Amino acid sequence: MLLSQCSFGPSAAQKAEAGRIGRAIDALRAAPNSAKRELFGALASASCETPELCQLKRICVAGFTVHLRALRETAHAKALLAEPSAQTEAAKALDTARAQLTEAARELAQCADAQGATIRKYRP
Repeated sequence: MLLSQCSFGPSAAQKAEAGRIGRAIDALRAAPNSAKRELFGALASASCETPELCQLKRICVAGFTVHLRALRETAHAKALLAEPSAQTEAAKALDTARAQLTEAARELAQCADAQGATIRKYRP
């Protein structure tokens, strides 16, 4: 009788991969906004081979991409607020940033849910 690898749970390599991706997500989530762009690169470039872990990475990269876009738009709006002639443009930028932050919150909640499932499955 042949037993599949699945019957024994995740391999050590899969657990290590889950750990690397999980740590990159945790670091990004915990970082101050000023450090997120650099840490985003670490998550985006993290290698993955296990389809389920690659999906986790995709979900989280998508959420943090929107979050970083919102942070850029917020900074743009703040710069515009310093210019009296750009108040209308600043308001539009703030509205855009607010919408992006709302979208990012939804996507990052999906990231957190997926990460929780991954932790339960790949716990060392």
